Amino acid sequence: NFDVYTDQLPGLEEIGEAIEGNAIRVLRRENSLDGFLWYQKTGVTSLIRYWCVDPGSRGRSVGSGLMRDYFDLTRECRRHLLWVRENNAAAISCYSHYGYSPDGLEDLILLFER
Repeated sequence: NFDVYTDQLPGLEEIGEAIEGNAIRVLRRENSLDGFLWYQKTGVTSLIRYWCVDPGSRGRSVGSGLMRDYFDLTRECRRHLLWVRENNAAAISCYSHYGYSPDGLEDLILLFER
């Protein structure tokens, strides 16, 4: 689901730190990973880095469970941010459901390939 050119994928050390800091929330079913939400807090701002639900687990309240947990853990934050691609209508719809709305800003990504 990730684009190695445009997504800033974390390294193993960063993932380990996020797990230790309880910043990656996970929902499991038996031996499968149903979904996860990775966030970070800085002062009064919280940022969702990744919110992923396994396609086979969609429609089973996995995403909403993760989002409720996230909002509970960040209730003292006054600002909740995230980045989403403008052509990802499914994700935009999900985020809109939870009250997110576009701020009018956009990212410029430059790529140099050989």
